[in-house]
Amino acid sequence: MGHTGAAPAGYSPLQIYRRLLTYTRAHWGWFALAIFGMVMYSLTDMGFAALMKPFLDESFVERNEEVGAWLSLALVGVLVLRGIGTFLAGYFMAYVGQHVTRQLRFEVFEHLLCLPASWYDRRSGGEIISKLTYNIGMVSTSASKALTVIVRDSLTVLGLLGWMFYINWLLMLIFMAVTPAIVLALRYLSRRFRKTGRRLQEAMGYLTSDVEQVVSANRAVKVLSGYEYELANFSKTNQRAFERGMKVALAKSAGAPFVMLLIGISMAWIIYLASFQAVTSEVSVGTFISFIVAAMLLFRPMRNLVNINAVVQQGIAAGESVFALLDTPPEKDTGARTGRRFRGDLRFVGVSHRYGGGDGEDDDGGAALHSIDLEIAANETVALVGESGAGKSTLVSLIPRLYDCSEGRIELDNCDIRDISLAELRGQIAYIGQGITLFNDTVYNNIVYGRDVTRDELLEAARRAHALEFIEQLPQGFETPVGHAGARLSGGQCQRIAIARGLLKRAAVLVFDEATSALDAESERAVQAALGEIAGRQTMLIIAHRFSTIEIASRILMMSRGRIVEQGTHEELLARRGDYYNLYRAAESKRMIE
Repeated sequence: MGHTGAAPAGYSPLQIYRRLLTYTRAHWGWFALAIFGMVMYSLTDMGFAALMKPFLDESFVERNEEVGAWLSLALVGVLVLRGIGTFLAGYFMAYVGQHVTRQLRFEVFEHLLCLPASWYDRRSGGEIISKLTYNIGMVSTSASKALTVIVRDSLTVLGLLGWMFYINWLLMLIFMAVTPAIVLALRYLSRRFRKTGRRLQEAMGYLTSDVEQVVSANRAVKVLSGYEYELANFSKTNQRAFERGMKVALAKSAGAPFVMLLIGISMAWIIYLASFQAVTSEVSVGTFISFIVAAMLLFRPMRNLVNINAVVQQGIAAGESVFALLDTPPEKDTGARTGRRFRGDLRFVGVSHRYGGGDGEDDDGGAALHSIDLEIAANETVALVGESGAGKSTLVSLIPRLYDCSEGRIELDNCDIRDISLAELRGQIAYIGQGITLFNDTVYNNIVYGRDVTRDELLEAARRAHALEFIEQLPQGFETPVGHAGARLSGGQCQRIAIARGLLKRAAVLVFDEATSALDAESERAVQAALGEIAGRQTMLIIAHRFSTIEIASRILMMSRGRIVEQGTHEELLARRGDYYNLYRAAESKRMIE
């Protein structure tokens, strides 16, 4: 897997948690209600301990019935306040937490839409999905449930310690003797939780990646008999996630008992000292029992704070990953809206491209394009041919600025495309690629894809793509769901829907990158006829291995190793008996054998 989400440069765990808490500011009113509920809850524990003193000294020892009556009412009041505080803290903190989750997921998703293609090239889909689901879930838990426990139980601990100090400062100092050991233990556990949390998130990323890969390639897995291989691979990944999850559980399970042991030792020491009259001669029974009750009430909030520390540290580790993604620079939109009506003149001036060299990533090796100089007139149809890896797809991917060329410039109607806003530039380009992208939606929504079009325009695009005839035969016509990645349609049908989508876009430049590769001979002829109707009306760039697809081109560019080595018409290139001639002869021989 690629990037696993390192901490944003220069950010400490405290800074990451503070950044996380900034998401609660928009809901400060509900947050304040939750804090108020936590304060009420924490005061009730101190109230229980405080009631022990008058209960034992006055009601139980002196048999004062009046004191007993008001103590009973006070106990009921404490329980009522505890219930109200629990509700306010739990409900409104959950409300804030859900808003934080929603906001974070929206920001991450929005940012994903703006990241450059080079960022996606180096990361798996499973890793990205894991950030959006598992990591943000951990961050949200840290911002809501963990914060509830931290505030509520910290206030409880402080209240109880304050009461203990108030009733007998000497016993309190003895009790606090174990504090340094508790602090050191918590510091060690915090580092341990954060480290194991990062490793668990990485394992979950691998796990999600394996599942996403099998789901998207389920047919290939079946046909290639990959059941045993995929099962064994997932078993290893699942085992790794299990082992790292158990390390988190081990650190979490060992922490609380250790801290409880330290508090218990301190209490045992105080009880032992109570047998010495010199130490407790001035302490009443009620005072001593109230102190012991307060100390015992410390067990639960201290245990909660130790256990929730694991959640906090996992949330910080998840926050590192999420904020690292949010801090990743988006695509560089250096241009501005021109408001022009573009004709489709394209010009490549000294264009070279090296993957990684100009996209903020490490260099990947040799250049994909070398010093391309090319002019394409508006409404001209140009075909690009060559062996795989010749640079054809790279060349056309530079036009919508999926990548920025490493050297040189590309002009659209004499305007450097870097001076045109990405939205306007891409609005002028329709790209129909070899990788068919269909969404889990209806045929209609896949073709129009959010555009406002008339019924006639939709039907015309479907007819030209040779898709109307099979769409009308579907059970629900245009409202038929296509399934995940078009699973309910054939490969040729998916390709024709993608072509219809491209034709429907009112673009100055049409790019067809192996757009007829999945079509049968009859459908391919129909699409070629549609392209023939478009030829001369819009600028078209066609990449194809089938020579029958490029017959409509007025000019053919032969590419090899990132360079244009020949260009001309089909007849001219055959007459030269160069690279194009050899490629054509090889294709013809293969076709005859088939």
